[in-house]
Amino acid sequence: AKLPGASRRLTREALVSSDDLRHVREPELPRVARAWRAQFDFAATMPAGSEESRFAEEHVLGGSILNVWGAVGAVVQGRSQSSGSAPERLPLIRARPQGDAEAVVGVRVDPARLPEVRYALNALAESSVST
Repeated sequence: AKLPGASRRLTREALVSSDDLRHVREPELPRVARAWRAQFDFAATMPAGSEESRFAEEHVLGGSILNVWGAVGAVVQGRSQSSGSAPERLPLIRARPQGDAEAVVGVRVDPARLPEVRYALNALAESSVST
């Protein structure tokens, strides 16, 4: 069963601009807490990436990133390698995969850039094998 309002992502802007929302009085807190918990639990059962889900599917480059950052950093960050701009800080993220208690640390990769990242990693692997 779909909970009312589950198809809309809750953002700060939506909360501030909504005429339907108001401050909750102390006696109403248990009812609001139950409703929030029901929505939270419901969202956990929805497929990742769906509007109702609280999970998102992401591509993360993990492992020994520092060794390959020179080859893939510009691609991951969406810059050309010849841009000459100063390198940005390593944009690390921490994520917890579904069904796994261990967190993953890595760099988020835009799905549109996956072929370029794979190409850079393959080129790096081939050059290290030939030397």
